[in-house]
Amino acid sequence: MNTTTTIRDKLEDYLKRNGYTLQYFSEQSGINVGTLSRIVNGNRPISMEQLDRLTAGMGLDEGTLYDLFVDDFFVHHSLNWRRLRPFLLRCAELKKYGCIQKVLSYLLEDLKQIPNIFITAEIMYENGWKEAAAILYSCVVETEKYQHAERLAISQYRLFQLAIGLDTAKNLRAAIQFEPYKNRLPENFRLDAILQLANIYYTVQDWEKMEYLGDDLRLLSYSVYSGRQFKEDSSFKTERHLVVYYGQGYLIKSAALEHQGRYEEAKEFIKGYADLSWFEGLDDEGLYEVEKFKLFAEANLHNINLLMGNFDGLPDYITFLMRYPNEALPSAVIILMAANKHCVRIDDILVQLIRLIDGCKDNYYHKSNYTNRYINFYYQLALYQLNGGKSEGLDNILRSLEMSLKINNRGHILECITETLKEWLQQWNDKKLSSSEGNP
Repeated sequence: MNTTTTIRDKLEDYLKRNGYTLQYFSEQSGINVGTLSRIVNGNRPISMEQLDRLTAGMGLDEGTLYDLFVDDFFVHHSLNWRRLRPFLLRCAELKKYGCIQKVLSYLLEDLKQIPNIFITAEIMYENGWKEAAAILYSCVVETEKYQHAERLAISQYRLFQLAIGLDTAKNLRAAIQFEPYKNRLPENFRLDAILQLANIYYTVQDWEKMEYLGDDLRLLSYSVYSGRQFKEDSSFKTERHLVVYYGQGYLIKSAALEHQGRYEEAKEFIKGYADLSWFEGLDDEGLYEVEKFKLFAEANLHNINLLMGNFDGLPDYITFLMRYPNEALPSAVIILMAANKHCVRIDDILVQLIRLIDGCKDNYYHKSNYTNRYINFYYQLALYQLNGGKSEGLDNILRSLEMSLKINNRGHILECITETLKEWLQQWNDKKLSSSEGNP
């Protein structure tokens, strides 16, 4: 009959093999000799600190005894979160994910433990132990019986945040899975959630969804602002200043309208974030954000005028971009789009734009959005070059395709493949026509 090895067995075997007394090991490990005696005799549960001291005193790697600790904890002692939580946090720190799963297998025998599992997940998340936190959040999502529980919505939101990366298709799946829980979140979480959802739908060019999210963000941020919760409730915390969510609501709405060709409507919403100096409670961070929105409004008005076919203000736009090179890449996409739409040649200005983009080594845009803007830039540049009869356009189509494949942006992949096939077919037809004309 096999018996389960315990930490006490390991300790007793270590002392016997080395001929150590408890007094000697007490000096080696830093654990009081009386405490050691009670541990060996099974009269005292082992704390997290004592476990690590025992491990170090026996010359073992950190976390070596953690599996045995789990069995010892649940088999021989009653559940005590003051002892269990530090152990789980230490497992998260050391990436002992198997031990975390083992603990959960014991805990889930009693669903009353879900609130404590959630609290522990939040602590892990705040400490940056994201993979460990995801294990606990997934446990909450799978076992929470109250479907409208706030912790369920927050757990879904955290899993959504942890899933976001450079893979566009994966981001979209995460957004679709999370979205039904959006309105169940506390308002401070919901503000950030809407903004993150809008960023994802921007990359996949779902303008109707963006328009809806823009309205949602405007209404929610103004409701919070009017209720003054953000001033009176110290627990009401958001990742950004409240003015960011209010301004972004208008910006997202105007961008969605712009991309649907509803230019006059878009201009009206640009006015909503062009001057937010009236917003109360602006500290240094808020004032900085207000200036950024003013800059965005100026750039986006230029964009809409170009898309409507008015190129008279283009030289002024380039002067503006020379002052604010961070805007060169997103602006270049729209400038090229307008040039392609209205068949306008901008060769000299294009040289300036490329120089500005190459010279900008820093930006304040999210990495995934900036990557997608490069994809759009090379795609629009390719169309411009091909329309002008320049063969390097095909190289830029392929460059855009390569970048789209890296982040799994399926919409752009399809666009690039379509344009590549069209260009190859055109070249083949041209060669065929040239060959037929050269024959008698």
